[in-house]
Amino acid sequence: MQTSDPTGRITRDQNGARLVFTRAYSVPVQQLWAALTEPEQTARWIGRWEGDPTSGTVSLHMSAEEGTPASPVRIDSCAAPYVLAVTTPAEGEPWTLRLVLSSTASGSSLTFTHEQAGSPDLGSIGPGWEFYLDRLAAVLDGGEVPEDFEKYYPVRASVYA
Repeated sequence: MQTSDPTGRITRDQNGARLVFTRAYSVPVQQLWAALTEPEQTARWIGRWEGDPTSGTVSLHMSAEEGTPASPVRIDSCAAPYVLAVTTPAEGEPWTLRLVLSSTASGSSLTFTHEQAGSPDLGSIGPGWEFYLDRLAAVLDGGEVPEDFEKYYPVRASVYA
């Protein structure tokens, strides 16, 4: 399922920017957690990861970023099946990502927060997270997974810039 309009909310302060997405899913929270944390499932929407998460770091190979090397991902907090916080390097400042899941009457919800110090380029970051979150929704719904990022970028870039 591709969202028709940008869904992220932006806040800025002296420490940087925060981009928050809240999405609802018709699956139980445990199924959403599995899609966010199990390597066989993450490979279907964002990319495969490898390594031992108990070590505090894994490597992520982004599926739609063909040709780019794996990125180290530091696991900052993990409280299954409700909270996952990670930090990943990026050009400039590292990205801190916080995923908070909750059970709802109709399934589950995810609040996905991207935090970054300085003045990040949210014009490209926002559309990227829309793309990946729509891919997650498609996997959970059994639908067609979006493949073309270019359908996201031009439409949403100015909203997040």
